Amino acid sequence: MLRSPLTVRFSGYGLLGVLLQVPFSGPATSLWMVAVYGAGGMVLEGLDVLLRLPVAIRALGLVAAIYALGTAVGWAVVEVGAEPLWQLPAAGGYVRLDLAPAWFLVAAGFRFVRHGLDRVQAMLDRTQPAEPEQASASLAFLLPHER
Repeated sequence: MLRSPLTVRFSGYGLLGVLLQVPFSGPATSLWMVAVYGAGGMVLEGLDVLLRLPVAIRALGLVAAIYALGTAVGWAVVEVGAEPLWQLPAAGGYVRLDLAPAWFLVAAGFRFVRHGLDRVQAMLDRTQPAEPEQASASLAFLLPHER
């Protein structure tokens, strides 16, 4: 179950997002951010597949999506009355426009991350244990035979 493509991708995007966040915000982060980055990565993956454009133009589109997702998540968290996951000085406190160049680099390299997760998934699929009925059939020679 933990090896499903959705779980691998969601976890991969979530953990990578938190790791990329730390240099910009310090080590203080929230576990919720793994879910935010995981879901955001899944959305960006869908866009990355759809946008068959040159890298620079595709990256600009992904940066726009990153800012839209950041604003939407930040707004939704505040609207439900929860403690904000982040408070920033620009654009309503949800996104930092000065980080656009960094987000552009992340977006430009997103396809490499997506393909890296493809390779991780392929590796996990090769090491996945056999299904119980397959395992029991392969061990049938150990069972006593009726004569």
